Amino acid sequence: MMKQTKKTVFFAVLLSIALFALGLFTFDKFIYLVLPEAAEVSYHLTDLNRELWTTLSFSLVIGLMPILVLATWMLAPIVSANKKCASMIIVMICTVLAIFARKQLLSSYFSGVSKNFSLSPDKIDIGYLIDQMNFEYYIFLGSCMGCLISYFLLKEKRIQR
Repeated sequence: MMKQTKKTVFFAVLLSIALFALGLFTFDKFIYLVLPEAAEVSYHLTDLNRELWTTLSFSLVIGLMPILVLATWMLAPIVSANKKCASMIIVMICTVLAIFARKQLLSSYFSGVSKNFSLSPDKIDIGYLIDQMNFEYYIFLGSCMGCLISYFLLKEKRIQR
């Protein structure tokens, strides 16, 4: 590895650690920000172990993103600063699209469930477990798709000797 690459690896690892810590502390705020709103649906945390596992998996996924981007840069290889910036933007866009897709899927599901219960004269409160939202899997899938798109769109031509 060149010196620049070692420096980049160091910053990627440092950023990964920082994002992991940020994910641990902001999971509650994030999840309530992206949860779809539905009239008769309430969200519940029922088990501390499940909440801990969901928070840890969310933090791991967020923390892995810089490592995935760095691996894409090394495998492609992507050396241009403009292409590196473009690859980070592609990964972020794909991640946001994955979060949005999951939110829309949940919103569609909840509106269908609430329509089924709207015929009842009594008010029914539907509970849904937060750990079953699986946003962390969608975030991981979105960042992996962004890395793949970056790889195929931005990879440098290898010089034949």
